Amino acid sequence: VRRVGALATAPLKLIVVSTEGVDAVADDPPRGCFERCLIRCLDAVLPPMSDNADAVRAIKALPERVSFCAPRPADMIDGPEAPYECHPTLQGNIFSGAKSTRASVG
Repeated sequence: VRRVGALATAPLKLIVVSTEGVDAVADDPPRGCFERCLIRCLDAVLPPMSDNADAVRAIKALPERVSFCAPRPADMIDGPEAPYECHPTLQGNIFSGAKSTRASVG
């Protein structure tokens, strides 16, 4: 991500599929103590979790000509495409029980 951003000479838009456990924007609602502790533990033991967090941190550090969005689908389940909504900030938390189908995420 750093290399791509550093080489960009024109405006660049990136989409990084992330997780509800990664804070992508400063406006995300504050997390509770237990949720923050659990996320830190997951980040330490699950490589995909830390990879997501590292990618978002790297993108935030890129020049302003690089913009990004980090869709954070809820709990992924198998199923047909279903209606969904896009929001500028995280809705709920990792315990909210919201579901997203893999077909909808693409």
